[in-house]
Amino acid sequence: MTIVWFGVMSFALTGGYLISRYLLAGEQLFSRRLDPVLAIIYCVVIVFVLRYLDRSITSQPIVAKLLPVFLIFDALVIGALYTLGPDTGVVSTADAQAMEYVWQHDKNQPRHCVIADTYPLLALEAISHKQIIGGGFPINEYFAQPELQAIWRKANGTLSASDLQAAFLATGANNCWIVKNGTILNKTDKN
Repeated sequence: MTIVWFGVMSFALTGGYLISRYLLAGEQLFSRRLDPVLAIIYCVVIVFVLRYLDRSITSQPIVAKLLPVFLIFDALVIGALYTLGPDTGVVSTADAQAMEYVWQHDKNQPRHCVIADTYPLLALEAISHKQIIGGGFPINEYFAQPELQAIWRKANGTLSASDLQAAFLATGANNCWIVKNGTILNKTDKN
C-alpha cells in the first residue's frame, strides 16, 4: 500500500510541477520549492521498485522487459526537474565594500535609493540588517522589482534625469546611489 501511495504522490506532484514550471507564467514559488520534495519521493519510489524487481524479476519475465522503460522514464523525469538549474552568483569583495560604504553614509536616512545589481543589493540587505531591502525600491507580489530592473538596464549606458526622477519617485528617497562592479559611480541628490 505504501508503494502505491508514493507512486500516486510522485505522479501527481510531477504533473503539477510540469504544468506549473513549463506552462504557467509568473514566479512559480510553489514549483521552485517542490524540487527537493520530488527528489526525496523519487528516491523512495525507486528503492521500493528496485526491491520489488529484485523479488519478481525471475518469476515474471514481463518485469524484466519493463525495467529499461521504467529506468528511462525515471531518468527523464528526474532530469526534467533540474533542466532550469539553480540561479547562483557571488558578491565580490569590492561589491561588499561599496555596499558597506553606502550603508555607513546612508543609514540615517528615512528612505533609501540604491541602483545596483541583485547580488550586491543582497549584500547591502545583510550589511544593513534588513534596513535597506531591494535598494529601497518596491517589491511586487512576484518578489520582482520592475522599476529597479528598468533603471538598472539603463544604468549600463547613461541614466537620464528622467530615469533618476523615476528612481526618486519609486523610492521616496532624497538621494540615490549608483553602484556598478564594486564601484560607486554616483551619489545623486534629489534637488
